[in-house]
Amino acid sequence: NPQIEKTLFENKLHNKIATLLQTLDAIKLEKESGRYNSQFSDFTLLSRFSNKSDNSFGFVITTQNRAKAWSSDAQSFFNTKDPLRSGEVQFLGNGWYYVVSKQVGLQNIWGLFCIKHEYLYQNRYLTNFFSDEFNLSPNAEISTKPSLFSFPIKDIQGNYLFSLKIKGHTKVSETFSLLSNVSFYLFL
Repeated sequence: NPQIEKTLFENKLHNKIATLLQTLDAIKLEKESGRYNSQFSDFTLLSRFSNKSDNSFGFVITTQNRAKAWSSDAQSFFNTKDPLRSGEVQFLGNGWYYVVSKQVGLQNIWGLFCIKHEYLYQNRYLTNFFSDEFNLSPNAEISTKPSLFSFPIKDIQGNYLFSLKIKGHTKVSETFSLLSNVSFYLFL
């Protein structure tokens, strides 16, 4: 059932976002402590938190929109020329990522994780798939625009993030079926 699949996906996404936000808060506290006050120590800090989590989070520290330090899981941060927008899902060259930031003084600490790998070209090594923890069919697609044939995915606060479309399933067919049943009983 696509509606159940959507609900399970959204719950897993909310848990992952909550974990990322908690991790960013912990990084922010460490940064504010003053123990990490050089670029080299920022790399150490991000590496420590990246290695701590099994959530495949990437982290980047920026100053005036320039990357100053990053973790090994943050390569996708460099795959876009568009500015990152905190609290949104964005396509970053090789996939769809949830991106969020926290400010510490003049710096921003960015956290991101991949929702779906989506490559321009595919081969036996590069394939389009959702991250394992979401357990979604590769037939599902992400769109940043709502449509009649998709399920809206919302963040923890209930704000629209993106739409999830399961190929081969349309809400129109459900609506048509419901309307035809209602009209059948009305004409009896």
